[in-house]
Amino acid sequence: MNSDIENLIAKDQINDLNSRYCRALDWLDEVALCGVFWPDAPIDYGFFQGSAEAFVPLVMAMEKRAARRWHTTFNPVISVSGDAAQCESYGISHGYTERKDAVDRFYGGRYLDECLRRDGEWRISKRTYILDWVSESCVPFRQFTEGERPLNHLSVLSPNHPEYRLLR
Repeated sequence: MNSDIENLIAKDQINDLNSRYCRALDWLDEVALCGVFWPDAPIDYGFFQGSAEAFVPLVMAMEKRAARRWHTTFNPVISVSGDAAQCESYGISHGYTERKDAVDRFYGGRYLDECLRRDGEWRISKRTYILDWVSESCVPFRQFTEGERPLNHLSVLSPNHPEYRLLR
């Protein structure tokens, strides 16, 4: 029974890595993004192949160029073996740039991860991203005016947004 519980706890902590990855990108939190990967983790996104330590500032600079961004991961399949694990999850992300030639892009793909627990902490120790599809449009993003939409609206254009809360 104890090993089953330990396995469930490990899977939950590994699944949380992907949620923290998405949140760090969306809120432009570079420190939080560093906490998702071991610095020496090999990362392969196709356009980038190298260490997590080099990947984090690069991807954060890319995210900062987007006027809007939204990431999510789901359907993780996680296999734990002691202090090592493999995880595959699907991901969808959205990015919008506010320029004359504004582009709205949706990406769908999967993350193939290896994770290691070091000193009781799980992090991604290797990641390969596989892009399955991209959908693009040049329809300008519509900003709602005051009173037009009864929902809160959020624009994260730089780190340290006033609505951001530390949840580490």
